[in-house]
Amino acid sequence: MKQKIGQTEMIQDSLNPEFVTEISAKYMFEEQQSMLVEVYDIDDANQINNLSKQEIVGSVQFMLGTLCSSKNQELVLPIDSSVRKNSGKITIMAEEKKENLNTKTAKMQIGA
Repeated sequence: MKQKIGQTEMIQDSLNPEFVTEISAKYMFEEQQSMLVEVYDIDDANQINNLSKQEIVGSVQFMLGTLCSSKNQELVLPIDSSVRKNSGKITIMAEEKKENLNTKTAKMQIGA
């Protein structure tokens, strides 16, 4: 089941945006947690939350555990697209925050 957990800010007219908004997700070591990042070209800023009015650039799917256990907690992945031939790459970084003894939160930062 797909559930939206966050959205970055909109960066205008940049082929290499660097987002500052952090997106948090509960990280459960024993569970397989699939994450999907969708990248959009926002054509109508007045309709920013209506994604059907925007152009999808592509998406990236990864496992949260893979991100949290990767070197420097960073993944550089190609953006998958059925529309564009070369949609570029996306960098996803995580920082683990311990909420209590039993729970960790992975804060993710995204850049293209």
